[in-house]
Amino acid sequence: MEIEILKQEYDSIRSIAQRLANSIADQIRELVSTQCITLAVPLEYRVKEWSSIQDKVERNHLDLEAMTELSDLIGIRIILLFQRDLSRMCSAITNTFIIVSQEDTSERLDEARFGYRSLHYNFKLPEAWLTMPTFRNCGRFIIEAQIRTLAQHLWAAHRTSYSTSKNITFLLPFDGPFIEYQLCWKPLTSSSSVFSKKEIPM
Repeated sequence: MEIEILKQEYDSIRSIAQRLANSIADQIRELVSTQCITLAVPLEYRVKEWSSIQDKVERNHLDLEAMTELSDLIGIRIILLFQRDLSRMCSAITNTFIIVSQEDTSERLDEARFGYRSLHYNFKLPEAWLTMPTFRNCGRFIIEAQIRTLAQHLWAAHRTSYSTSKNITFLLPFDGPFIEYQLCWKPLTSSSSVFSKKEIPM
């Protein structure tokens, strides 16, 4: 499909995609709550911007018949505080939605390399949901969910910024005040990094 026609389709379905993203985020928050899973940061979700789509289509020479063929048009990132919650979160996703594909990014690496792990699920809505007014006309969309722990997320952030100094700030809850940790990644030529923390009154 020509890029101009894709842009027209994107404009026509964007509001539906945003409504779906909002609703899926609500459903995942409910799964997190009922499964007693602890998020490290609030759930992140978005509808992919047109500029990013155009760049991806042109860079990868994608031949899309419809905008909804794009597997990451709607993306949700679930960052967990504890490693032990990974399997429960993944089970909640696979038991709730129709899985189209899944990937463990660590499997991209050979035995001589290492890197961060992120679990990716592409899924569609269950048929029964499509009769609900909130999800009407949403059966053709594919949603991408990325699930990882906070440690894995920070590793990913480090990998994308290893050549320049970068401050990464995050909060961890304890019995009392929240503790703000700031991790300063230095260039690889530097012999030191800075790791600091301070208490934040509740």
